[in-house]
Parts: sequence; C-alpha cells; structure tokens
Amino acid sequence: MHQSQRDIKKMIDAGERDARAAPNVDTLEAIFDLWTHLERRNQDFIKLPHTQAEVEIHNNNLFEAQERLMSTATTIRSKNDDHIAYKIALWRWDAPELDQRDGFIQRSDKVAYSAFKDLVRITGLHKLLRKQDVPGR
Repeated sequence: MHQSQRDIKKMIDAGERDARAAPNVDTLEAIFDLWTHLERRNQDFIKLPHTQAEVEIHNNNLFEAQERLMSTATTIRSKNDDHIAYKIALWRWDAPELDQRDGFIQRSDKVAYSAFKDLVRITGLHKLLRKQDVPGR
C-alpha cells in the first residue's frame, strides 16, 4: 500500500472513531473543540490524493460526526453567555457561505452573524472565530 493510501486509511479510521465519540461529548466547549478538530482533519484529508470511495466514506463519517455534535449541542441548556457563544459558533462554522469575500450574506444570516461577532467580543472567546471573521484577513 502506498504511503498516501496508508495516510488516508488512518484518517478514515480516525474519522469513524470521531463519529462514534461525538455523542459522548457533554460540554459545549468540548463539542466546539471536536468540531474544529474535524475541520482540521478534513482540511488535511482533502490535500491528499484519494479514490471516490475513500472520499464518500470520509464525507459520510464527517457528516455523521457533525450531525451528532449539532444534535448533542441542542440538548445542552445554556447557562451563560459563553454557552450561547459556543452554540452560535457551531452555526457559524457550519455556514461556509459566510466565508465568501464578495460581501453577500443572506438576509436571514445578517443579524445572526452580527450577533455571533458581538458575542465573541463580549465573551472574549476569540477562538470561536474563523480566520474569515477577523477584519483585515
């Protein structure tokens, strides 16, 4: 087996473990941290050559893990501003259309996106921002 194929297999196996672990996470910060971990793993995956079957397995595992994280987050009652910020950050990280630099944001997302950035500023949880959310980048 070629080295890049071994790397891909490891990533697919790790993605399956992440998908199984997602429902066991019970804090909003841990859910967000696992979400960003999955994002980084996905970015690493797409840099490597892979077969269509590997892409499908990877995408299915990623979708399943993200779905479980979102569902779990909705069952946790927010007790403070930080909790709300983590929940809204999951919405933001799952909204790639906000990453577009053409300036167009759906009318329904404008207020939510503004509230997300305000909440990050108020809570000081700057790790919740994507690099596209930081002015000047």
